[in-house]
Amino acid sequence: MKKTNSLLLPVVILGIGLLTSCAKRSDSPSSSAAATTSAMSASISGTAWTASSVNGLYSTGVTQINAVRSSDASGISLSFYGTATGTYLVDGVSSKITYTKNATTNYSATAGTIVVSSSSNGVMKGTFYCSEKNVSNANDVIYITGGTFTSKY
Repeated sequence: MKKTNSLLLPVVILGIGLLTSCAKRSDSPSSSAAATTSAMSASISGTAWTASSVNGLYSTGVTQINAVRSSDASGISLSFYGTATGTYLVDGVSSKITYTKNATTNYSATAGTIVVSSSSNGVMKGTFYCSEKNVSNANDVIYITGGTFTSKY
């Protein structure tokens, strides 16, 4: 039962993030935020990955950016405190990067960086990279490199 719960947790978190990201903001977005197209791409262990859908959310001090590629049910999620430009070191607590492969295999970053290069008018842009371990098999390691994102939040 513990193993099933540990596998389902990242999928549930990603799903909740996607559902809550559809919530309407209490403040009205600026015209530049409304015109911005959200996007995310990266290389996963040498293979190009591009999201088909990206949703951002800022709530209770935490920025959550969830990206999904519908063709293979994979997803990347970035989570960190704040919206300020700067470098966020991935520590698995205050800053996280997770990857879900084929909606069933979950990876969690063991080291990495999220760099927010711009953040204004409800739009954030930046880069990221990390190494991740399969939560069920520590010998299964992937590397996410060259990650870029643009997201409304």
